[in-house]
Amino acid sequence: MTESRALVITSESEPVFDRLQAVRSVLAPDLTDQELQLFALVATRSGLDPFAKQLYAIKRGGKLSFQTGIDGYRSTAARTGQYEGSSDPEFGPWLDKPFPHPEWASVIAYRWQNGRQIEQPATAYWDEYYPGTKNAVPGFRD
Repeated sequence: MTESRALVITSESEPVFDRLQAVRSVLAPDLTDQELQLFALVATRSGLDPFAKQLYAIKRGGKLSFQTGIDGYRSTAARTGQYEGSSDPEFGPWLDKPFPHPEWASVIAYRWQNGRQIEQPATAYWDEYYPGTKNAVPGFRD
């Protein structure tokens, strides 16, 4: 016997849930009410705004995960009072398959700590983040 679960909106996440409902068809049309509620709760607790492209709800292989966008990371860093901006990105060699893309991208984030500027470099490799054909955007072809 399957147990039916009612959607429970908390007072903490209700305003965000209502906003998400208003644009559901654009923002996250494939989420159930419960998944949308969880998305609202994650957005509320993290202080990230899905409408400002700071946080995304992503379904891959039927599983839901939440992905912080670059603007979300910048917002979170700014809240520390230590964030001092970042360098322009540098890109690795361009590859042709499955479509033209850089092999990697690097950036240096700067922060102020103990009276001096600290550099924090990072590199993201395409093959570590590309979800592949079966999880790609509908209509997209490898």
